[in-house]
Amino acid sequence: MDGSMQPALGADGKKVESQSNVLLGLIENMQYAVTVDVLHTVFSAYGAVQKIAIFEKNGSTQALIQYSDIATAAIAKGALEGHCIYDGGYCF
Repeated sequence: MDGSMQPALGADGKKVESQSNVLLGLIENMQYAVTVDVLHTVFSAYGAVQKIAIFEKNGSTQALIQYSDIATAAIAKGALEGHCIYDGGYCF
């Protein structure tokens, strides 16, 4: 063993992401400002949101959304990944 860390692979051979109670949202196709209040409304439908931070990185708008536990974050991620938060296509 050479000591290097290899990513965990699932049964399908794809990299398995580590789970966290914090989600990283990439906000795409944004034509209007997305606020903390808007994100809180969307993400709190899946559980109590503890913190939200919106920031710009590498020319894109991103957000960190923190839940109290991993299970709630996983449910929200599964429900919202690739879905629009507004009618008209403001997507995560």
